[in-house]
Parts: sequence; structure tokens; C-alpha cells
Amino acid sequence: MFVYETMEPVLLIISGREEEWKRKSYKGCRIQNYFLLLRKFLTLKLIEDMALEFTDQTAREAIESGKAVVVDFWATWCGPCIKLGPVVEELAEKYADKAVIGKLNIDDNDEIASENRVRNIPTVLFFKDGELKDRSVGLVKLSDLEEKLAKIL
Repeated sequence: MFVYETMEPVLLIISGREEEWKRKSYKGCRIQNYFLLLRKFLTLKLIEDMALEFTDQTAREAIESGKAVVVDFWATWCGPCIKLGPVVEELAEKYADKAVIGKLNIDDNDEIASENRVRNIPTVLFFKDGELKDRSVGLVKLSDLEEKLAKIL
């Protein structure tokens, strides 16, 4: 509810309902503050979602492209997977121009996991030229993933 309440003036103005915005009282806040809040929110959301969300099909297409590809196999019920998520996001942000980095939910997509013998999660696989080059199993540090990625770049 908080997000809607703080964003309501911006939404009213963007949707062309300035008159309604003028009739409402927003505790003395100026509209510039709302636009700054909106920009900050959108920037954080973009940074948060740097890693792609793979499906079996999109992961296969990325792997077959021959580029360096990193796939994080995870599930929503897996605690270590959730902890590894921000690490993979940071890796994706750092190497966005050098590699295709994404996450694949094994509950929704199990073909690529089966083909590559992913038995435990989190597992991160590193592909280059369509071939599996390395893997990392369990919760690891960013530096460990960077080291493995550097080998295939």
C-alpha cells in the first residue's frame, strides 16, 4: 500500500489527471519529490533484474549461440538459492557486455537441468561455444563465480 500511496500523484499526472491531483492533499510534498522517488525506484528495479530469467528454450538458444553463458539453477523453496540470487545479479551487472547471465527455475524448467546432470541446487553452469566448461555447486562467493567466468571469456 505504501508504494501506491507515495506514487499516486505521479500516476495521476502521468495518466493526464492533473485536476484530480490538484484537488488531493499530499501533506505538502512537492511533485518533484515524487518524480525523484519514481526515478530511484525504477533505477533500483533495473539493477535488481540484470540477470535474465531463462526458460529451457531461451537457455538452450543462449547456449547454442556460442557466447559465454552462465546459468544459475535455482528454486523458490531453496534457501541457499535465494542467498545466491544477489550474487548472480551482481555478476550479471558486472559482465553484462561480456556474457549472457541468467537464472533458470528448475521447478518450471527441468530439461536443461536434466541434460547437464544438475542434481543439487544452487548449481551454476558455465558454457562457451555450446559446451559445458565448468560448474559450481552450492552457495559460493562472487569471486568464485568471477574466477570461473574469467576462464571462459
